Amino acid sequence: MQNQTIQLDSKSLIRHGFSGDLHYPTLLLSLSVDPELINAELFGAINCCLASALHLEEKPLLTEDDRVESVLDAFLLWVHEVQIAANWPVFEKGRIITTHDQKSVFDIAIPVIRDGHGLALKIAEWCSSVFNRKFSGQSLTPLLGQLQPLIATLRAVTPADTNTNKFLKAALALHIPFTAMTRDIYQFGYGYRTRLLCGSFTDETSWVGHSLAKNKFLSTLVLREAGLPVPLNMLANDLNTALSAARELGYPVVVKPIDCEQGAGVSVGLTTQDEVKKAFNKAKRYSETLLVEKHVEGRDYRLVVFRGELIWAIERVPASVTGDGSKSVRELVDVINSDPRRGNAPHLSLKNITLDAEALSLLAKQGQDANSVPESGEFVKLRQIANISAGGMPVTVFDRVHPDNQRLAIRTAALLCLDLAGIDILMPDISRSWLETGGAICEVNAQPQLGSITSSHLYPAILKKYISGNGRIPVVVIVGADPTLGLCASVEREVRATGLSVGIYDGRGASRAGNALTARSADAYHDIKALSCDRSVEAMVVTITDDSIVLSGLPLQYFDVLLIAGTHLDAYAQNNEQSGQELLNTIVSAILPLCDGEIISLSGTEVTMQSTAQQQQAQRVLHAVPPEQGIAEVVRALHEAKKRHDNPC
Repeated sequence: MQNQTIQLDSKSLIRHGFSGDLHYPTLLLSLSVDPELINAELFGAINCCLASALHLEEKPLLTEDDRVESVLDAFLLWVHEVQIAANWPVFEKGRIITTHDQKSVFDIAIPVIRDGHGLALKIAEWCSSVFNRKFSGQSLTPLLGQLQPLIATLRAVTPADTNTNKFLKAALALHIPFTAMTRDIYQFGYGYRTRLLCGSFTDETSWVGHSLAKNKFLSTLVLREAGLPVPLNMLANDLNTALSAARELGYPVVVKPIDCEQGAGVSVGLTTQDEVKKAFNKAKRYSETLLVEKHVEGRDYRLVVFRGELIWAIERVPASVTGDGSKSVRELVDVINSDPRRGNAPHLSLKNITLDAEALSLLAKQGQDANSVPESGEFVKLRQIANISAGGMPVTVFDRVHPDNQRLAIRTAALLCLDLAGIDILMPDISRSWLETGGAICEVNAQPQLGSITSSHLYPAILKKYISGNGRIPVVVIVGADPTLGLCASVEREVRATGLSVGIYDGRGASRAGNALTARSADAYHDIKALSCDRSVEAMVVTITDDSIVLSGLPLQYFDVLLIAGTHLDAYAQNNEQSGQELLNTIVSAILPLCDGEIISLSGTEVTMQSTAQQQQAQRVLHAVPPEQGIAEVVRALHEAKKRHDNPC
């Protein structure tokens, strides 16, 4: 067997909760790096090759020398870059968590998403194979051929809606806790501040509203009967009905699926029976029921409404080129497609423009072809629909929206019972009232794609409106308390006396106001998690009685007060012979980075941190108090935390 530069241990550990300074569940791996096999020149070649294979604009800045630490740092970065390529909502790379006494042996933590532990292991194995093959002088071609199939496999657990990743990134920046309930549904916040999101569906989005918006015929029917401007339309399940509808409505017409979004299967500006036939066959690939609609001329606007307020507006300019008097249409398209934001990858915010049959047909109608050279300033349209998914470009118009048009969008969302909606309006000019210029609501989206070109600010803005405070509730974690003293119950009683509904985990189960929330259990992770998602809980008191939480992680991304109360701790594993003091050191080192508030130690209790950074953190905020003052200090610290959570910066 050939020597390996990076060798992964066959054993791995899945940690569903949070530990250390990572804000994700993790895959824990042990690996060794052989320093004798590292070659700085080949190391640089590996980084160049992977940057190219993953289509990165620039090679990441990495130290490319012959040190083990440099190789391991690059290894963790490339694991992360593969996750990003698969659109995983992971915004931190892995960490080295332990360096063993043996030469060049490490434990690492790789952040993962729900159901992603096994797939993260596949990424680590692939990346280690890349390093091993290159350092042994072999070609990387076979492995690079496996990359895209691997990425396709990884996408099986990626949230389906592109809004999800952007909401999660915004939550991380705002220190709003989140956790995956399913692949697509995420919980934001804890206790009574818990909110759920599925893409841009909120837990306030009405099923009735979603159903109406999904069915374009029914939504226009409701809006028309309420006096709002919508195009005339007719249902069509077969070609003859579609042709008859087109004649009755009068050309030009639009043909589209009744229940699709992002412009899928839509054809507009149809002026002949032949065009309707082609459009019918195109739309039939997406839905059995089609809509034939009277074509409305106008510029394409998307107005976003949230909780009865217009929060954003853009104009969607259809895929097009503007002549410069020297370049052909084909050359102008190439220039536009060179924008790094454009491409066909799912994570890119803009899509490439292609000179396909539709584009060539539109060019012909404008008296041009792909080789024509438009005059300077001449606008050449290449798509009828303006959707971003069809190569369109968003342009901000929020400050120009006429008040009548604002009210039109807000009323539309209210009529369809939608808290968050994207209202698509065709009209001559958004700065002039629809009552003056005319216009039509062509579509209402109950799960609008907010985008990132002009709208990235909407994600934190919506979270701030949607989630109370920063989504957190005051939480104290007590470690090592003597169970005979009833410290957890005493803290809970004092906090409850201040008027808060307190959830408690005391090592025997989760409860609130004396009522059990879970069956008697020795599983700290799941009992604490039960408290965190209970909407009646306004504060939490958690007691750690053993080191199981080191293996599972806490089900909390953050907590407020760490009370180090003693060394009364049990080992979760029967063969663990660590003393109470050693268990205390291990537990506190694991959960300390999750505490962003106060650390209180009862007098006589000491703890030794595993890292210099943790020692510095403890020295900065740790203060010791006599046991008789411990409860009062915890209650005070929790109320300080509540103020911070109520009014975050």
